[in-house]
Amino acid sequence: MVQLFKEQIYHLVGHNIVSDGVAPRFLLAVSGGIDSMCMATMFSEAGLNFAIAHVNFMLRGDESDGDEMLVKHWCEEREVKFYSLRCDTKMYAKERGLSTQMAAREIRYNFFERVSKEHGFQFISVAHNLNDSAETLFINLLRGTGIDGITGIKPKNGKIIRPLLIFTRDQIVEYCTANSVKYREDRTNKKDDYARNRIRNRVFPEFSKINENFIHSLEKSMDNFRSAISALDEIRDNLLKQHACCQNDNGAILSVDLSAFMGKSNPEFWLYRIIEEYGFNYSQCRDVIRSLESESGKEFYSRSHYLLKDRDKIFVFSCNGSCESKDYEIVITDAGSIALGEGKSLIIEVIDRYEGFSPIRDDNSVIYADAESASFPLIVRNWRAGDKMRPLGMNGFKKLSDIFTDIKLDLASKKGMPVVTKNGQIVCLPGFRSDDRFKITEKSNKILVISIC
Repeated sequence: MVQLFKEQIYHLVGHNIVSDGVAPRFLLAVSGGIDSMCMATMFSEAGLNFAIAHVNFMLRGDESDGDEMLVKHWCEEREVKFYSLRCDTKMYAKERGLSTQMAAREIRYNFFERVSKEHGFQFISVAHNLNDSAETLFINLLRGTGIDGITGIKPKNGKIIRPLLIFTRDQIVEYCTANSVKYREDRTNKKDDYARNRIRNRVFPEFSKINENFIHSLEKSMDNFRSAISALDEIRDNLLKQHACCQNDNGAILSVDLSAFMGKSNPEFWLYRIIEEYGFNYSQCRDVIRSLESESGKEFYSRSHYLLKDRDKIFVFSCNGSCESKDYEIVITDAGSIALGEGKSLIIEVIDRYEGFSPIRDDNSVIYADAESASFPLIVRNWRAGDKMRPLGMNGFKKLSDIFTDIKLDLASKKGMPVVTKNGQIVCLPGFRSDDRFKITEKSNKILVISIC
């Protein structure tokens, strides 16, 4: 088993496991249970370069402390570096509004990531086995899942590897028995309090009566699913290359031309494969496709991003912490730079009028106004429906929405467009238009300069 395990490590991290003469360093997540103690023993037997990280979640009193002491003593006996963390998981979960399980997951992976960065470990090895992967498949199916959920647990995800996925739980028990591997049994594994335990303790024994090798049958199915998904991803990537782009000038992190999908069967599926990483679900993608026949401007939200549909295109934006659409007002009392989000800033300066100065430019990337009539304090805010201004050189007012149409501004760019105001009157639409009421005259000595960068 150790040789097969070592070959699996080679496969997961690359066949040439030694780069520039230096073997990679592995950080092993070891709880003290049978799976992780088996993994630690195999790493030791295989002669790999590793250290161990253990989290005491303080959930089972003396039993949790016993787990920690077992792992610590194992490391001391073999002169293996040991990193540990004690954390009140229930308090952590309460403070963050998480379930105990989710809190424990967040605690341990944050700890493993921190240790790996601080001490230069290239890989984090976790002790999930083939039974765990099969259980995950059924949990995902019961909850409702996309196609990625039918592949079980990934053998490799970034720097995280799971080399025991090639072994069943029975094989691990057999190895530990034959090699006198010490481990601790978590009593909660025998309880049916969690869905995973009910599948493990009740459902799988029934499956084994039908097919005693059902775990390996599921393994083959999950491998086939991964191959099919890999082929679908190639098609998706080609669609992205042809019909999508990233980092638009309007602040979108992704824009997609949906008209390219309409000739395909199930266009909502391909859209989902493209935007699921931003938290959008399949039902939303179906609604996006249906909205192509309605007016533009419809928005869709995930927890981390929002999507704006403009005619036959969609734009995806990061919410930067909150996906609620909010009005904002920023009071400006002096010259300087104001952050607008999406990496853009508004720059406001006041300069003396110099000989030969002309406010006329080939474009409106820089706006000039009379600094006395547009004196501080000014307010920068988002534009709102019904806003009007008197464009430079005009006698009458014009709605900003009509100006946006004139300059062919798309909906995504309009959404976060700022305006500069003085006493409720619009001084300018930065980067596009200045207002005639604040124009520079022969009497202007100080000039307000407004630009976006």
